[in-house]
Amino acid sequence: MKASVVIVIFVYNRPSHTQRVLEALRANVGIEESELFVFCDGARDNSTIESVSEVRKIIRAIDWVKSKRVFESEENKGIERSVIDGLNLVFSIYDKAIILEDDIVCSKGFLSFMNQALDCYEHESNVAGISGYAFSNPIEMPDSYFLPIGSGWGWGTWKRVWERTIFDGSLLQKKIKEVGEEKFNFGHYPYSDLLKPQEAGKLIPWDVCFYASYFIEGGVFLFPKNSLVENIGFDGSGTHSDAPESIRVVKLSDSVKFEPIPVKLDPKIVRQVEKYFEMDFKPSFLGVLRTKFLRFLNARIGGQR
Repeated sequence: MKASVVIVIFVYNRPSHTQRVLEALRANVGIEESELFVFCDGARDNSTIESVSEVRKIIRAIDWVKSKRVFESEENKGIERSVIDGLNLVFSIYDKAIILEDDIVCSKGFLSFMNQALDCYEHESNVAGISGYAFSNPIEMPDSYFLPIGSGWGWGTWKRVWERTIFDGSLLQKKIKEVGEEKFNFGHYPYSDLLKPQEAGKLIPWDVCFYASYFIEGGVFLFPKNSLVENIGFDGSGTHSDAPESIRVVKLSDSVKFEPIPVKLDPKIVRQVEKYFEMDFKPSFLGVLRTKFLRFLNARIGGQR
């Protein structure tokens, strides 16, 4: 049996969410053989000191994995720096990793699918990552399929991909225009606008930089037929409580069968998912929606700082 891929979790100040995420992860087969890295962000102000402390107590109590390394930041880095610094460290040690945040609850079949897929496509240069999240679709989908976009909700990637990520927004904008900005804005989702800092000194979302970097090189992400993760952060506890209903998971799948498939895009599947995006993000749908979702996206899906 191959060793489990290292699991990385980013947490901050939501103890109840963190507890639910850990309980769900613990139910996965093989979790006792997994190595765990947890990055705890520091308190932003006096009002968050207590909740940050509660989260750290929960993390310190984990005793159901093979090994655990916990990093407790004294400063409040925010989600962008936390993820970038954390994954830089992880990928200085490991060749691949599974990444969760403190509002991503997984099903008991999540680790199995992720481990198998990450092992299978480790040396496929065009595969940029594996998603545990699946978009809702009215048609029957295959057990797994590739898309030109990824997802930051329960995902995995390799050192070979992460180390090529560009975090220079201006450079990314230039390269995106060269290869096709319209295709980059998948289903009219305004990714290119997010490469422009909305406020002075504010970091560009790490996941948009990650997507832009592998998009430029023709990378693809593998998705499961049904979602193996659910985002529970749409309750006002984070920065993205106004997300559209269409991206929320109604019911988690206990498992998704994994079998290797050729690394290529199916135009019919890609178009089907594009239609799904267009329902909420096509500019003509209403200008108001574009403004609303740009604000929502800039706060970063999956972030909570």
